[in-house]
Amino acid sequence: MSGELHYVKIKLDLSDLDKPQEVLVLPTLTPPELLGAIIEEFRGTPHLIPNPAAYRLMRADTGTLLDDELPLARQLGPQLACRLHEYCPPLPQGAVPMGLRIYLREQTHGTVYPLHWQPALIGRPDEKLLDNDLLAVNVAAYTTGLRVSRRHAQVISEAGQVYLESLGQNATHVTAVQGVPVEVTGRQLLSDGAMIELVRSQIKLMVIIR
Repeated sequence: MSGELHYVKIKLDLSDLDKPQEVLVLPTLTPPELLGAIIEEFRGTPHLIPNPAAYRLMRADTGTLLDDELPLARQLGPQLACRLHEYCPPLPQGAVPMGLRIYLREQTHGTVYPLHWQPALIGRPDEKLLDNDLLAVNVAAYTTGLRVSRRHAQVISEAGQVYLESLGQNATHVTAVQGVPVEVTGRQLLSDGAMIELVRSQIKLMVIIR
């Protein structure tokens, strides 16, 4: 039938989210359209960043980034394989790479914060301070955000371990999986699934370490 749709089978490496898959797509599908479909499909994944701008698609064989304006199938070469890649912005001045894949997921709205650098500051921007670019978790927009110190805490990694360091006077609690809240007065070890609570604001951030 002349009106029958024809699809192209693409090998999709989703190592950042899931196991590799093969998907059928229309030949006219563009990379942003596929990214939107991936985010919708894996919306329940705890570390998924629900923003297509947080990801890139690249050829699996060469690592070449795909052009957002061109159809996907035309850019993938004979293997018709591409890979999902989480975008890492340039490091702010004074930062170094985190070294581990760490995310904080805010529990009320589901916002996911990837921690690409360290120290990864948690707090609010302040025009009088010079390290605003180090803010990895900016809570200023939350209803209770003003109850959080401008430099409330920071996350660092050291020797394969992840730590939270308290910076402000406002209380911060860390609760390990099946544990009890511990007030952070200096440095506290973080584990996957632990919960950080900025107590006065009641903002809770789940720790995801991959």
